[in-house]
Amino acid sequence: MKRFLLFLCLIGTTHIHVWGGTPTDTPLKTGMDLQAALKLMDEASVKVHSVQTNFEWDDYEKVVNQHDVNRGVLYFVREKGKIQFAADVQQGPDSPKYVLYKDETVRIFLKSGVTEYDVKKRKAVADSLVLLGFGGSGRDLQKSFHPRYVRTEQVGGILVYQLELVPLDPDARNLFPSIFLWIDSNGIAVQQRIDKGGGDYRVVKYSDTQINPPKLPKGAFSEKR
Repeated sequence: MKRFLLFLCLIGTTHIHVWGGTPTDTPLKTGMDLQAALKLMDEASVKVHSVQTNFEWDDYEKVVNQHDVNRGVLYFVREKGKIQFAADVQQGPDSPKYVLYKDETVRIFLKSGVTEYDVKKRKAVADSLVLLGFGGSGRDLQKSFHPRYVRTEQVGGILVYQLELVPLDPDARNLFPSIFLWIDSNGIAVQQRIDKGGGDYRVVKYSDTQINPPKLPKGAFSEKR
């Protein structure tokens, strides 16, 4: 289960825009800014039902001072309280890889075979990780994380809130002590950084994102690989 939690966090937390820009001179604030960011996420939670986006994740390993970059396409849909998520890794050291989260089960498809994780007992944690940046509400976020407001910044001329999230689940916290999110005025994360401890981390960027597209590709959540 610990291995699953780390893997789901690293591929399942997805965000909508590409990070850019530099911090402004906006002074750090407390209280109201955290609540404002969480309120934006609450508003987004009723608007975002499906997503298709290109992704790039950069894994950094401090001991060997190495970056591994993978690219692909990600799909997400939420309907009648059920979540489906798929990540199709097409370029990079992990490719080809296809990850499917569906029916409370995670399936990882590799050339060597398929690995499955039953997440029924940790469904709330799994859903909270997948929903980060997909219109997960601020209210639900607080059930799985302790959020802290860090600062307000400009990203490409857009004002965003930077938040730090500390997992409440002990197993999750041991594997990724903190997650940083940058929330825009739509309640969607601009970028995510997942700290894995020991100086290791993953930075996730997304591009050509379609929110609530008319139709996702046929077979986006297919188990036939």
